[in-house]
Amino acid sequence: MKNLLLTLVMGMVFLCPLKSQNKITGNILDEENNPVSFANVILNQMSDSMMVKVESTDENGDFILQGISSGTYQIQISYVGLKEFLSEPISIQGENIEMGIIRMENLSNELAEVTVTATRPVLEIKPNKLVFNVEGSVNASGNSALELLRKAPGVMIDNNDNISLSGKNGVTIYLNGKPSFLSGEDLAAYLKSIRSEDIDKIEIIKNPSSKYDAEGNAGIINVVMKKDKKLGGNGRINLGYNQGQRSSINGGMSGNYKNKKINVFTRLSGGEYNGFNQFDLYRIQEGMIFDQKSFREFKNDYLSYKLGMDVFLNDKNTLGILWDGGYNVSANSAMSKTYIAENETPEDLNSVLVAETGSETTSNRMNLNVNFQSKLNENKNLNVDADFGKYKSSTFDDQPNYYMDANEMNILSENILKNYSDTDISIGTFKIDYDQKVWGGELGVGLKTSVVLTDNLFEVFNVVDQVDVFNDDRSRAFQYLENVNAVYLTYGKQWDKIGVQLGARVEQTYSEGKLESQVEVENDKVTRSYVDFFPSMGLTYNMNENNQFQLNYSRRLQRPDYENLNPFESMLDELTFERGNPFLNPEYSNSVSLNHTFKQRFNTSFTYSHTKDMMAEIIVAEENKIFNSWLNLAQQNSFNLTVSAPMPITKWWDTYTNVSSAYDMNSTYIPELNKTEKLNIYVFNAYVQNNFNLPKGFKMELSGWYTSPFLFGGFVRMNQMYSVNVGMQKSFMEGKAKIKVSLDDIFFSEKWNGENNYGNDFARATGYNDSRRVKLNFTYSFGNQNVKSRRRSSGSEEESQRLGQ
Repeated sequence: MKNLLLTLVMGMVFLCPLKSQNKITGNILDEENNPVSFANVILNQMSDSMMVKVESTDENGDFILQGISSGTYQIQISYVGLKEFLSEPISIQGENIEMGIIRMENLSNELAEVTVTATRPVLEIKPNKLVFNVEGSVNASGNSALELLRKAPGVMIDNNDNISLSGKNGVTIYLNGKPSFLSGEDLAAYLKSIRSEDIDKIEIIKNPSSKYDAEGNAGIINVVMKKDKKLGGNGRINLGYNQGQRSSINGGMSGNYKNKKINVFTRLSGGEYNGFNQFDLYRIQEGMIFDQKSFREFKNDYLSYKLGMDVFLNDKNTLGILWDGGYNVSANSAMSKTYIAENETPEDLNSVLVAETGSETTSNRMNLNVNFQSKLNENKNLNVDADFGKYKSSTFDDQPNYYMDANEMNILSENILKNYSDTDISIGTFKIDYDQKVWGGELGVGLKTSVVLTDNLFEVFNVVDQVDVFNDDRSRAFQYLENVNAVYLTYGKQWDKIGVQLGARVEQTYSEGKLESQVEVENDKVTRSYVDFFPSMGLTYNMNENNQFQLNYSRRLQRPDYENLNPFESMLDELTFERGNPFLNPEYSNSVSLNHTFKQRFNTSFTYSHTKDMMAEIIVAEENKIFNSWLNLAQQNSFNLTVSAPMPITKWWDTYTNVSSAYDMNSTYIPELNKTEKLNIYVFNAYVQNNFNLPKGFKMELSGWYTSPFLFGGFVRMNQMYSVNVGMQKSFMEGKAKIKVSLDDIFFSEKWNGENNYGNDFARATGYNDSRRVKLNFTYSFGNQNVKSRRRSSGSEEESQRLGQ
């Protein structure tokens, strides 16, 4: 029935009568009345700033934008050395528009020795998203994509590399407009392998439409990689070194060649990252005190690659293939001591648990994408993606545990373990997107199917008299199968001052988890099948040229990461474990936001969201051991107010400020006590960036962020945090080469601590990383730097995102 309905919808779309199309023409001159040849002319919708069409001027500075439907638009024109031109809103109601002569002003050049270049602002406020332009930020150089996200307004990353947006967990990370396959530790490792020099911008989308996958109830963070412009070939080399208490190096190269028939592009990057983590955990449990102090050092060697080709079959059809992947080897060593005493007499130690552990993890990932794009005519577009991806990870752990007396002189008992874990994940997806201008607006329809198969092995060995003895009780195998089928329909239309965007998405999910063991276990098979409906709505009102309003609604979900469904028990020491929950359900969120944009610069946003079945990371006490696990415990009502303001101070100094405040009301059910606890908190976040254009080609940036105490996972109270960063950049060789020097976390203030009262137990955790670092980065670009290539990604990135965090 569903396939028949989709066929009928597609058929109706293709048969719909076409509306009359219009064109916009004009001529661009500079201040000396010379024609501006080959300038970029972009037509954007006023309702959501979405690009409708892009052209370039000819040798005489003339341009023609054809095939334009009725609606309200804005023209954006850019050219190196000239100030960007933004037109007033243009309303088209069935007629052609002649804009006449448009004069572009020269960029201010107060000092003769200053090199003049056209740059985007570091942060741009759009009606439907916030854009962080990485290329324009000095402090962004030498960072990984994960470190870069820490600098993005409203984004928080905790000590375990969990990403939250505006205080909410459940963020979906997109790459080039497509959801990624990775999550958890694997997502963090992948983001660490992407260098900031390869990233163009980061888009923060809090209320996505139905065209996006429903995954990610806190919104979407889209990492857009760099692309090139026009025919010819080019390349880029970058080298980086950073020094904290540990040193790291990175480097990479990329190249692109395009002619009228093909476009070939490649990227290779790698490096070595060294760091440490201090983690202390104090807990009171069943009348005992466990005071754990641990220090972990880690080394991560990584290599990532990307190779793609587009074949331009004709003016309307393009066939592309993209192969990308990476290889990681990480080594960790940790020294942990847990001081054990009775709660009534904490000064009298019973014993000390000493665990000096080591591990090595090797991971490989690859993804193959085949893409077909067809411009059927001026009004119809078709996009097809087929993907196959593989991810494999193997880890070896040595975990000796020694119970010693209070003086740490004598061994009371010992338990020496070795673990081997193996994860093998296969992902296949197929996706079709079709859009058509019809009924005075644009209709979109699409479908997607994905299949994910994970195979996990966990083997435990007891070391007795230096002999490895297989442990039947704790060794497991876990297989997980998931199939998601989705279909969506969107329609948008723009009148003179009002725009409407409606959407609906239906997703059908089937999953099966199977646990295998040498001993009998309960709940060894978990099967689920469910259908969900995800509506979305957007309404825009352009009151006048200075005031625009936008109202958005969407319903979304957050599925559990694959590793959070895995019931294996991984061990930090003999008293501290992590394990997944195969019965973990998705969490669902309904969100409404009202935005106001003033003079297309200043943005105010108010958002309300309600989340049910919120997945919470909890600490479960069993005897003297604790287990970090996941349960659907909490419901949350969240109110958020955000104000963003770019402010030019002088011609050489401009600032950007983003301030966000939220009030979160959490209701958590504790099954052990059969009661509901309520926990409310006010959260404040601020991000400020100062940019200074200095003489002789120098550029300086001073930025910082602050977050007040907040809740993590529903009821873990985290402390306030802040960071201040400074950087300097020098361009030379006619802008082809750049050197950037920056200092992150000047005051070494990215330290965290949190408290958790779960039932009758108490836990407090504190820690910090090697966050204060000096970074040096060199970039050299060669060849034709205006080579245009398609932004190529895959259709399988949502499933990647859930591989583990």
